[in-house]
Amino acid sequence: MTRLFLAVCMLVLAPWAAAVEPTHAPMIIYAPDLPPYVVANPDGSTRGLMVDVVNEACKRAGVTARIEVVPWPRGYAQVQAKPNLGLIPTMRTAEREQLFRFTEQPVFRYTETFFKQKGARIAWNGTMASIADQRMVKLRGALSAPPIDDALKSGQIRAEDTGSFETAMQMVAANRADLAPMPLVTGLSIIKQQGLEGKVEPMEPEVYVQPVYLVMSKAPENAELVTRLDKALEQMWKDGTIKGMTGRFAY
Repeated sequence: MTRLFLAVCMLVLAPWAAAVEPTHAPMIIYAPDLPPYVVANPDGSTRGLMVDVVNEACKRAGVTARIEVVPWPRGYAQVQAKPNLGLIPTMRTAEREQLFRFTEQPVFRYTETFFKQKGARIAWNGTMASIADQRMVKLRGALSAPPIDDALKSGQIRAEDTGSFETAMQMVAANRADLAPMPLVTGLSIIKQQGLEGKVEPMEPEVYVQPVYLVMSKAPENAELVTRLDKALEQMWKDGTIKGMTGRFAY
């Protein structure tokens, strides 16, 4: 009788036990406002090229996630401390390797470029020494590209910080700064949105082609999530998905 009772209990409780098996909590992925890669909609949702890439990677990896636009310093700080939080687009450095788990595959590769006032004569020749006397403005708390970041660290060049790429572009347009480094497509998008076509322009040559990644904290529970997302991104680079997405964003 006792055995029969136990058997009935196991049959009744088995579905309940399966239902409460631990699963991954939904991810939140933080990103700065970075048009047209990441753009906040009025309803709080997001759109853009990197949004599309990351959403597709999450879909292929079986990961539930939403992307939220927050100031870069806030996202950078919070993702280090908590599981189930991600951050894009993150440049890879030795220092950041100690703070985050990186996907091996980038979510994107963009061209870092200097923007200047339309028609301004600046002797930029691809070396940081050629712009050492220029007033630069950059995004607060963010890296730009290795050549720029190394020159800033060594003191070869200097830069004022500001809270957004839009503000940096406005400062250049108003002659409050000579140069602003940012992704080429982002800069062109901001120029179009703000009607600055006759005031600001990109400089040649380009500074750097920069790969950027999705990161999470070093929390052990994030290890499998990062691995699954990385495999999805690898597949997307190989099958041409990311290249196809990029073709829809021509500026």
